[in-house]
Amino acid sequence: MTIYKDSKQRIIKLLPFLSFIQMEKYFQSASNSKGKRKEGDNIEHPIGDSSKSHKKIQNKKYKKERNDWDPKWPQTYPWLMRREDEEENPFMYCVWCEEGKVNNIFTKGCNKFKKDYLDNHIKTDTHSSIAKLRNNTNQPNIIAGFVTQLGVEKSKIITLMRNAYFCSKHNLALNIYPDLNNLVEYQIKNYDEIHYQKPPTKVLPPPLYLQTLPSTSTSSNYATYKNSKAGLNFIELFSCIIERQVIDEINKSTGWSILLDESTTITIDKHLAIISKHIVGNEPVLRYLDMINLEECDANSITKDIEIFLNAKGISFKSLFHIGSDGASVMTGKHNGVVTKLKNKNPFMTSIHCIAHRFALVGKDSANDVPYFKEYESTLKRLYSYFSRSYNRLKNLRMIQADDDDDPGLAILKLVSTRWLSLSQTVSNLHQTLNSIISSLQTDILVNDDGADLAKKLLEELDPNFILATKFLADLFGVLQRLIKAFQGDFITLSDVHYHLNSTILAIQTMFIGDDNTPPTYGKHLLEYIESNNLSISSIPNSFSQFSLSIIQNIEKRFPDSDFHYSMRIFDAQQLPLTQTLINQYGEKEIEIVGEFYGNQKTDQDGNIYEPIIDKKELKNEWIVVRQFIANFRESKFVEQWFRIFSTTDFSTLYPNISKIIHIILIIPLSNASVERVFSRQNLIKSKLRNKIKLEILHFHLNILINGPSLNSFDFEAAYNYWAQLPRSILM
Repeated sequence: MTIYKDSKQRIIKLLPFLSFIQMEKYFQSASNSKGKRKEGDNIEHPIGDSSKSHKKIQNKKYKKERNDWDPKWPQTYPWLMRREDEEENPFMYCVWCEEGKVNNIFTKGCNKFKKDYLDNHIKTDTHSSIAKLRNNTNQPNIIAGFVTQLGVEKSKIITLMRNAYFCSKHNLALNIYPDLNNLVEYQIKNYDEIHYQKPPTKVLPPPLYLQTLPSTSTSSNYATYKNSKAGLNFIELFSCIIERQVIDEINKSTGWSILLDESTTITIDKHLAIISKHIVGNEPVLRYLDMINLEECDANSITKDIEIFLNAKGISFKSLFHIGSDGASVMTGKHNGVVTKLKNKNPFMTSIHCIAHRFALVGKDSANDVPYFKEYESTLKRLYSYFSRSYNRLKNLRMIQADDDDDPGLAILKLVSTRWLSLSQTVSNLHQTLNSIISSLQTDILVNDDGADLAKKLLEELDPNFILATKFLADLFGVLQRLIKAFQGDFITLSDVHYHLNSTILAIQTMFIGDDNTPPTYGKHLLEYIESNNLSISSIPNSFSQFSLSIIQNIEKRFPDSDFHYSMRIFDAQQLPLTQTLINQYGEKEIEIVGEFYGNQKTDQDGNIYEPIIDKKELKNEWIVVRQFIANFRESKFVEQWFRIFSTTDFSTLYPNISKIIHIILIIPLSNASVERVFSRQNLIKSKLRNKIKLEILHFHLNILINGPSLNSFDFEAAYNYWAQLPRSILM
């Protein structure tokens, strides 16, 4: 037996048998020792990589992005220059845009030293056009010759583009992009015959050291665009094309709305998601715009970031009519909120508090108003904790549930205090498995283990009133869930909100409160429990009607009829009176309110004058005819109604002022559900296995995933034509 003096000598002895990847564990390359990043690090790390070096990186606290001047930037951005004002405050300028006499944030001076802003500035139309003029006029011929020299066939490149697009659309890491290309190529070769490899195909993989033998193939994936870096270039290309078309849609629309919300990624990075709502083809659409990194989460910084973003993308701030948010104080603060600061710069802008978030506050307020239901929530939390912290208790509960044919075997859900609507899901499961839970607690008491005392206390809390309350809440939440589902729609209208709220209030009043002449009818689950246990209606606690009344009061409090937004409902044909006499007088007051807001000249806080959007006198004259005209479209809902009117008639030409108002109404962002869905998709992309993905690459994937059409519908030929004009360094 050979004895090695140290581990290094033993490793050197084994070098012939170790693969390059295995050697990396022990020896760092010279390039890496100097701090140079490997090519693979710029893409995404392999799935399942659990090396110690990666674990150490994951455990480190993430540093904020640089917020001062980086001397290396001018090497990457030759147009960039740093200057100081009289007070020695540093600013960044674009020399090329200054020479072209362009008006943007980099000709005025940008004091936010963030690389994201530089990358966004490169993509603006004005800077891109100036950069093209500065390039050599012979460059396209050089590029064309380069492509011809490589013998790159258009169909092969488009095939590779489809593979990259498929990866992004299905949340697949680009590490599999080379293997996917090989799979497609293999399938093409073996389309109509059985093809055997040389050596023949195997059932099991070869032994370890046979796998590490050097390959006899001399071909490289680098020149064939099959490597991960080429895949990333394709992804960036797709995102750029999609983004340009979205911005073009916004700028062609009469106006647009912005939906904002903050999120925290798995790596504790603060981001601001931005969604646009605008008009395309006479109907509203929602488009993902970007994910902005937030170094600071105060209102001033967020406002500045939004302004720089809009400027860099070339989107008009003056045509921004509505801001939708979740109602957080930093967003909607009356004096210093983001919305307030933006409205000071555009006086025609309105703020919309998401109806789904408002309804969540209704639930929290009602639970605080009735003390019994505060204690009820505490019992639910203790019940979840009791079973979740012990495998034996949970196992015993599962066995009891399996023996009960009436028990669906649902889990006890955790109640999340920050999400009041989670109470609905928790109660929905609890009321169906309550008998099994009581039996399980009784069994735990008889066994007399360490949790017997706790089980006894919990069993005392699950008294008849608790059971009645569970059945009552199951019925109440059945009514509220329909309202919640309606509020999560992307294109809900003002009339829909009014209709659903009134219907819900009436249902709660009838079922759980009643009036002087009619007692409450109660719900299915509560009545079945009362009948099966031979209880009387008088056994129902008064706290149930108090809680129901509190729900109604808080709905009315959180959803007041704003004169301005309420007046816009007159343009919905389904709101018209049924008689001709009433139609002749309909909407006089409301049209006056709308005309006063959009028909007068306004000035922002900097003294800039905003001309009226409409002629308020002509608006009144048009309304006299329009209210008669829309009576022919009662059978259609609001969005469909106006799509049909704009698409099949000359309404826009005949009634230009009302047409502008309708477009403004169509883009009101009543719900922020679309932004919440962005965060869900963000978490699917930036997962635990892909936690090192950069914000820029995350944006590329989100842009393709949300805005991009299906694989069969995307115009890959247009993408190829754009790709063929890129400089050689990007082509490779």
